[in-house]
Amino acid sequence: MSSPISKIYSACNPNKPATEEFYYDCSVARGGNVFVNEIKTHITLANDSMDDEPSAKDFKNFLFTGHSGCGKSSELTRLSRELESHSEAVRFFPLFINVDEYLDRFDVTITDVLLAIATEAADILRNTENINLEGNLFKSFSRS
Repeated sequence: MSSPISKIYSACNPNKPATEEFYYDCSVARGGNVFVNEIKTHITLANDSMDDEPSAKDFKNFLFTGHSGCGKSSELTRLSRELESHSEAVRFFPLFINVDEYLDRFDVTITDVLLAIATEAADILRNTENINLEGNLFKSFSRS
């Protein structure tokens, strides 16, 4: 008969990311919905105020940092879901990319980053919207 510690150890594989079933909402400990609400409000208000041709001043960059395990990915996943379910006339299409699936942390170029974004966007469009991007699209970018 195995011990409780042995069962707990066997139930967890640290090499696999936790799935939704293992999620425990720690938002209260992190300050409630402050982060998600602030960023979502900024994004939706900035989008509402844009003219036909947005300029660089219409966009903001956010740096979201913290030590490993503090909830960065959880909060960004929540923000992504909030933006996906935004019920106004404007529809948002957030891309949440796990860079470890695409990039070598010790050898990264801007081309690698852009290809990771394009690959993930194409995959999400294909799986959620049934939109298939033409293979020649990426070839035309490389010739420019």
